[in-house]
Amino acid sequence: MKKTISVGKAPRVEIAKIAGNLRITGWEDDEIHAKSSGEFLELLQDDEKVTISSDGDLTLSLPQAAQIKIAAIGGDATLRTLENYLVLAEVGGDLTLRKIGDAKISKIGGDFIARQTRSLNITAVGGDASIRNIAGDVNIARIGNDLHLRDLQGNLNADVGDDALIYISPQEGANYQLSAGDDILLRLPLHVDAELELSAGSDLLVKIPDIEKSDENPRTLKLGLATAKITFSAGDDLRVTTESDDWIDMPSFSIPTFSDDFADRITSKVEEKLKMAEEKIFQAEKNIKGFNFSPENWGKKSRSTSSKKVSADERLLILKMLEEKKISAADAEKLLAALEA
Repeated sequence: MKKTISVGKAPRVEIAKIAGNLRITGWEDDEIHAKSSGEFLELLQDDEKVTISSDGDLTLSLPQAAQIKIAAIGGDATLRTLENYLVLAEVGGDLTLRKIGDAKISKIGGDFIARQTRSLNITAVGGDASIRNIAGDVNIARIGNDLHLRDLQGNLNADVGDDALIYISPQEGANYQLSAGDDILLRLPLHVDAELELSAGSDLLVKIPDIEKSDENPRTLKLGLATAKITFSAGDDLRVTTESDDWIDMPSFSIPTFSDDFADRITSKVEEKLKMAEEKIFQAEKNIKGFNFSPENWGKKSRSTSSKKVSADERLLILKMLEEKKISAADAEKLLAALEA
């Protein structure tokens, strides 16, 4: 079912509860195109406000400057190229934001991916979070699993249940506060002006040129003019480095005071799960209930709608990671489900 209405350059759009998946793409036209996989699709227009309801998966193309308010999404959601304010109450599954303005979100049940977003204000993320290229602040009250954050221009305030990989260039006057239940890896530029307050439940290692090695924990450091403030607390290990090599290539680092498997544990656990999450969301975007939702392909079936089988090698690899305690049983189930999706 498809519908199209004409609107202004910056309409107010309110989307009622969506039982399935939602995909929104901003464009330059002054129209809203809507397509639903269900039997009900309604677009009610009142001056510059449009209310949209659907009983199935929903895909929308609407003006980039639209102000969007969404009640709830039962499945997964992807929003792209929207420059105005976004308010989202709840997403039951995974959420992807790309080229979005300011976003205020109450709850994300699954994994979260954000790229090129102006600012983020989130109450809870149930799974992993991968965040990159944020022009403003990032405030996330709770992330259930892992966080991978890099290229942040504003402030940071986040609580992470498991591991955190952080790559930032501290800005003058900015404040970065982070607590993690397990490990933290913080990568800083070689020259930085920041005051660091660091604490770890286990090992604390600072590998910065001209900074003496120390077993002090907690530890306070002043780098350069100390114009930014970094306060990080890890439940297990915490490492701060300015290594110029590829920061993800952790096995190349010498970590004498950390456990032998620290490098493999933090990188494989975080990066592998986030890679799987991104792939799962990408596939979901391409094939939601067998439909290709690109505007030019509305109504056409995807070429492949059958589930693929997990190979024996893939299953053995996941079981090996589980046996070595690099992932939990729940993570193993998630990876198997993602591979079969």
